[in-house]
Amino acid sequence: MAYTVIDNSTEFFDTNIWTGNGSTQNITSLNFQPDFVWGKVYSEVGSHRLIDSTRGNTKALYSNGTDNEGDETNFSGFLSNGYGLANASLNESNRTYIAWNWKANGGTATATISESGNNPAAVVQANQTTGFSIITYTGTGANGTIAHGLGVIPKMIIIKRRTGGAVNWVVYFASKGNTHYTPLNTKGAMLDDATIFNDTSPTSSVFTISSNALVNHDGSTYVAYCYADVQGFSKQGKYVGNGNADGEFVYTGFRPQFMIMRPDADKDWYLVAGKHLNGFNSQNKSFYANANATTVNTDNYVDFVSNGFKLRTTDNSWNGSSTYHYIAFADQPFVSSSGIPAVAK
Repeated sequence: MAYTVIDNSTEFFDTNIWTGNGSTQNITSLNFQPDFVWGKVYSEVGSHRLIDSTRGNTKALYSNGTDNEGDETNFSGFLSNGYGLANASLNESNRTYIAWNWKANGGTATATISESGNNPAAVVQANQTTGFSIITYTGTGANGTIAHGLGVIPKMIIIKRRTGGAVNWVVYFASKGNTHYTPLNTKGAMLDDATIFNDTSPTSSVFTISSNALVNHDGSTYVAYCYADVQGFSKQGKYVGNGNADGEFVYTGFRPQFMIMRPDADKDWYLVAGKHLNGFNSQNKSFYANANATTVNTDNYVDFVSNGFKLRTTDNSWNGSSTYHYIAFADQPFVSSSGIPAVAK
């Protein structure tokens, strides 16, 4: 049985919840300085906001839309244990919010790759311990490769064009393969398109982009978020539904805290909030990543257990006759770095 290298996942990834005060406040419930914040109001409808320390705290993207990068002047900065907020967007009075937060490299680039031939210029902020990196690059319109800085093969890549035109998001799942991508902002089926990744799988150093404007329009700027599997901390994979309330069990090697899930079929994206919003195990409400809706009542749909998750619904968005792709992040590893079952501590 493999041991984790991360005993306390909350030093690198965590969820927080707060109530807006309509003025200014600091959200300081984290054990690290976040580099990527995915925030959402959940007491009412409202867009998702994705902010990172490479692009800067004044720039936001919206997973439920095609918009270019927008100004986010009310996110006042990253702190050693959270971030500051002003009166709007993520801090309106008496509204409740949730955010998922990842640590990369403290806002400091680990590499800057100059444009050479068909390779777009890229700035890489990577954390190899957690298998997460943030990359910004400029498109050329021709086939190229982008350094991701992880040192291992990424299993999920999320890409968004920041400037030059409103277009769909692009998501790569290793479990689906290099021939397909999925828009994050729509319910559309996974698409077979060689002009996205040039039908080429990522390597331990780069991922490939082709000529499609979604990922590589000449002169447009882009951001990519890359995730690799880390034992006991993060896991990307797939499962096949059985259409039974006694659904599939999926082993991850940890008790999940947060999961992103998407079927092959024409269905919504689900962000499963886990214990922070609902308490424990199967009482897991979700959000649509592709919509501005409030929480989705998915109680008893999926059970987060000590070493993975188990489906407990016949809903075909979760457990029909389709294949489902997911990435999960740990609340607690099943086995610690010392080889002791973490649940026994």
